[in-house]
Amino acid sequence: MSQRLPEEWFIEDERTNAAIAWLFAAVLALSAVGNVLAGELVTATTAVVAVVVTVVPAWVGRSWRRTIPWPLLALTYVFTPRTQQRVQPEIVKSSRCPGRLA
Repeated sequence: MSQRLPEEWFIEDERTNAAIAWLFAAVLALSAVGNVLAGELVTATTAVVAVVVTVVPAWVGRSWRRTIPWPLLALTYVFTPRTQQRVQPEIVKSSRCPGRLA
């Protein structure tokens, strides 16, 4: 007995799947550039690896429609850390007790 998922959960058109995957790849590439500019090299490397994994099947298959499944890229985007603003410790100390010396 095999279980089947409802077919309406999936996009069956190959072009639509590829377009969504390339959209996620573009967002990840922009995220990588932003992380490089912010000095977050480990995070940028993670995003670059995800983009490379997306580009290689299309490059090898010589077709823009050959990509990894877009839900996998969506998960990659969700779990790729993004640059966060860091709070300076001096600002935190001075804002806790404005009229008092520590």
